[in-house]
Amino acid sequence: MILAGFTMDQFTFGSVLTACGSLLALGEGKQIHAYVIRTDHRDNVLVGSALVDMYSKCKSIKSGETVFERMTQKNVVSWTAMLVGYGQNGFSEEAVKIFFEMQRNGFEPDDFTLGSVISSGANLASLEEGAQFHCQALVSGLISFITVSNALVTLYGKCGSMEDSYQLFIEMNTRGIKQD
Repeated sequence: MILAGFTMDQFTFGSVLTACGSLLALGEGKQIHAYVIRTDHRDNVLVGSALVDMYSKCKSIKSGETVFERMTQKNVVSWTAMLVGYGQNGFSEEAVKIFFEMQRNGFEPDDFTLGSVISSGANLASLEEGAQFHCQALVSGLISFITVSNALVTLYGKCGSMEDSYQLFIEMNTRGIKQD
């Protein structure tokens, strides 16, 4: 693409970095990162978020953290990329911590963010935190999203609270199961 005279923009970088993460192509991702720096796209929030995601998927969480910490602009997508990266790499406590830090910095979670942090909380098997996330899901209205309600059902189950898990499952508007 570059050899053909085309320039890369934030969307191209985002797509290429997503592909690198999906393919676990860390070497190629690092090369793209170097090109991002050379072409002065490092302060772009979309590119930064894609870099965090790529490094996290390639199991290079420290590199993802470094990119995240150096980002001059962040949005809910970049915060979520770091949170999910922690969760995918087995750092559930860090995922929960960054969720609260995100909120302290004035960013409200969307359904994907909340569902992801609930999943990390489920890995910690913390019923108290789970109840807090459940409350936040109810207050914010995000409980109606299947990503959030499924994560809560799983969390309650992993915490040994089968009654709460079952009750929430029964109350769900959509269960993600097709009935013929």
